[in-house]
Amino acid sequence: MRRHVFLLTQLLWCLALIAPAAAQDDKGEEEPGDVDWGEDGEVPPSDEDGKKDGEEKDGEKDDEKRDGDEDGGKKDGDKDDPEGEGEGEDSADGPDYYKDGDEDDIDDWEGEIKQQELNQVKEREEVKVDVEDEPERIGVSGNWYQVPVDCLYCETVLGQNIAVDEAGVMRQFFDHLQINPDAKDGKFVFPSEGINRPVLVQQDEDRIVVFMYVIDQGERTTPQYCTIWDLRWLLRDQKLLYGRRYSVDAYQPFAFGSWEKGYKADESFLPREQLRTFLDLSPVLELNEEKKTFPVGEKAVLTYLGADAFVRSDFDPEPYEDLQARLFKEKSEEEERQRLRLSSFKRGVDHFEDRDYDKALEELTRAGELGEDSLDFHFYLGACFQGTKQFDKAIDEYRKVLEGDPRDTTTRFNVAVILEKQGRLKDALKEYRVILKYDPDDDEARNRAFDLAMELQGLE
Repeated sequence: MRRHVFLLTQLLWCLALIAPAAAQDDKGEEEPGDVDWGEDGEVPPSDEDGKKDGEEKDGEKDDEKRDGDEDGGKKDGDKDDPEGEGEGEDSADGPDYYKDGDEDDIDDWEGEIKQQELNQVKEREEVKVDVEDEPERIGVSGNWYQVPVDCLYCETVLGQNIAVDEAGVMRQFFDHLQINPDAKDGKFVFPSEGINRPVLVQQDEDRIVVFMYVIDQGERTTPQYCTIWDLRWLLRDQKLLYGRRYSVDAYQPFAFGSWEKGYKADESFLPREQLRTFLDLSPVLELNEEKKTFPVGEKAVLTYLGADAFVRSDFDPEPYEDLQARLFKEKSEEEERQRLRLSSFKRGVDHFEDRDYDKALEELTRAGELGEDSLDFHFYLGACFQGTKQFDKAIDEYRKVLEGDPRDTTTRFNVAVILEKQGRLKDALKEYRVILKYDPDDDEARNRAFDLAMELQGLE
């Protein structure tokens, strides 16, 4: 009530300021074109209407003033003032009508919060109603929930913390891949947006490739054509998929078609079989954080987006921790194996240069057992066999070098020399001529080829 009295007092004060100016304006004649339509385009009230409104407000003011006096008398009677100070004055905290207003505002604010909480509960219940049942789990089928990973560009799960939540929470709020029991198709579900997107699935042993061709409403504003997940089925019993995610952008208008509500990608532009072949190319497998793109098809680009992980609702973190420990052990063992491989290879080369072919073969053989398979390795191994007169083995190793680098004239010259010693003169002559094709200035190869040609002519 006090707040109402205060507001009326302020209103009357404003009217008192306006009245003299209005009286002054009444003395002049108003032109027809000078009508003030107000900010909202409405005709302002006439003077008579204003007087009536003022009289009514004065009456309301008197009534509310009497009510305020009665309320004030009651409160003053209940108020203790032992020192007799502050009678008729507002307290240090301000007038009572501010306090009453704050209390009303707090009540309204608490009511709004309660209503918001009720609305949130209602929204969750609505989401639960819209969530479909999970498909029957047969092999790879079922709901696979996309979970965050710590390292976006890590090729393995080593060191990755999989942020798994409760099954019910993941189902309601996590984006997830829903694969049908036939493991050929399904859909990608976006609960936060309330939409689904169809997907196509290809499974090969422990490899699952998922294609999500674009389909959307409205007009197309981006070149996005398809999203691809190239996943490996890790922890088959514990339900974990991990791998690489790619995006394909197409810059040809005919790469897209239309449907009743918008646009969609035309799969015939880049069929999934063709996209699958790109995934196995070395340049694509070598894409990383620094180099992310690779051209595919006609005016299309494949972009590496990083690593993705999917888990099923029955995922068990304990076996995943065991997997992490096993991967760490394997990494440590691999690092030690690589160290021994490099050291054995280096010792083998050192023994070869000292012409100690037996010790060189021993070290190089150990390096091969540890995984050494470089062209240099096969060259030195062939040279050691040649030095120990194991010519057939030497040719086999040299051929491996030439398969990788046909222009290696040094290795081809060694082959030709061995063929001469074995009496295979025609084969040796062919090798010398190939050397001259790649290096016409090789005088030694030219001289040997000439001598062999003359010798073969004499034999004929």
